[in-house]
Amino acid sequence: MFLFLLLTVPESPRALSLNVQNQSYIVLQWNPPENANGVITDYQVTAQRLPALRAAITTQTNDSSTEIRMHRLDPKAMYRISVLAVNRIGGGPPVVVAFDLSAG
Repeated sequence: MFLFLLLTVPESPRALSLNVQNQSYIVLQWNPPENANGVITDYQVTAQRLPALRAAITTQTNDSSTEIRMHRLDPKAMYRISVLAVNRIGGGPPVVVAFDLSAG
């Protein structure tokens, strides 16, 4: 009898939230995907200032942490932020949210 496992990328992270700490950084938090389809090795985070006139800022966690500090963001701007989970197969679909940092 053979058992075949279908290995796939993780689902999207859930419940992305942002906390403005001060003028120099923000803290992003999220919940892990409902189905990780394996062990989450890291999360990739991208912040794109809106309107998209500048290069995106991309960073990643070094493990399965569901929180990251992001520096160098303009506290008076709007950003599109995406987070995607990565397992040994690859990166899954991102969760994408737009945040207006000036709104606090």
